[in-house]
Amino acid sequence: AFQATAVDISTPMLELSRRLNPDVTHHQGDMRTVRMGILFDAVLIHDATLTRTTNGRGNVKAFTVAELQAFDAGAWKGKEFVGERIPTLEEVLALVKGHMRLVIEIKEPNIEQEVVNTIKKAGVLPGEVMIFSFHRSAVEKITQIEPGLPSTWLLSHLPGKKAERAEVLAQAIQIRASAVGLAKKRVDAAFVQ
Repeated sequence: AFQATAVDISTPMLELSRRLNPDVTHHQGDMRTVRMGILFDAVLIHDATLTRTTNGRGNVKAFTVAELQAFDAGAWKGKEFVGERIPTLEEVLALVKGHMRLVIEIKEPNIEQEVVNTIKKAGVLPGEVMIFSFHRSAVEKITQIEPGLPSTWLLSHLPGKKAERAEVLAQAIQIRASAVGLAKKRVDAAFVQ
């Protein structure tokens, strides 16, 4: 709701939303992994590349956290955001803990255990986060690792035939997804039935 006023998921956006509307209960951030060798770290940034939302160039995965945080992630949005940095998952969890629920979209599979570990390390309760992903495998792994963590399987399109729709819902139940997410324009009465 505050993306028009602040940069993607950022400290100013979270602070602004709390100041303008203390009743804000959720924020969503897109998580990507970064270059770390055998270690794990993640930043919250929507795009796979830096071009649109920072003064950097290249693929997010090609950089370490320190390198990414040297880029300006706010100037593109306005003068008041110059100097804003790309936050890590750990930083954002610390900021929202006890204030609102963070919806984390896993943009790439095979990082589920590390995501759960980061959530636990931050001391965030399952009710304070929700995992979203277009990757069925990511949602399935999250529900296996931490069954109490709410997870939503995002769908890019809705199957046209009723039997195909039923199969999608059956798969969601099979992987123990808390919900199935679709763009509002894709939900119709037939799907709800």
